[in-house]
Amino acid sequence: MPQVSWPAASDGRYWMDIALGAFDSRLMIDIGMIDPLQKVAFEIEPALYDLLVQRNQIRPKSPKMRRDSSGNLVSLDCGEVISQIVDPITRQRIGPIVSADIVRSYPRIPNRVGVVFFHFLADCSVHWNLNTRLCCVDYP
Repeated sequence: MPQVSWPAASDGRYWMDIALGAFDSRLMIDIGMIDPLQKVAFEIEPALYDLLVQRNQIRPKSPKMRRDSSGNLVSLDCGEVISQIVDPITRQRIGPIVSADIVRSYPRIPNRVGVVFFHFLADCSVHWNLNTRLCCVDYP
């Protein structure tokens, strides 16, 4: 099975390349980004979200209600996007095509991919090699 991998950044974060609609993006892996309904895979900055909406790459859905850091209930724009892993070396799209929810996050918050995305990767294997500090995906 072919494999792609991404090394940890110097600050310890793991980033991976994912096509969101027609646009290749680099997203921080956030294993703490949990959606109880198992639908939200991505939270992205407003500028990228708005661009995807303008280019008809997001199918709008009803807003998601969340509590912000101060405990206030806020409404965040939400939609559904087609996504696929991008090989960081060849820049080719690889593996299964995934349809998942995407949320318009706050400015200056890194674009993030949560564990829900990985749940949709049928026939793939995702693992971390902690000795070499690599996040790896084996795909069909």
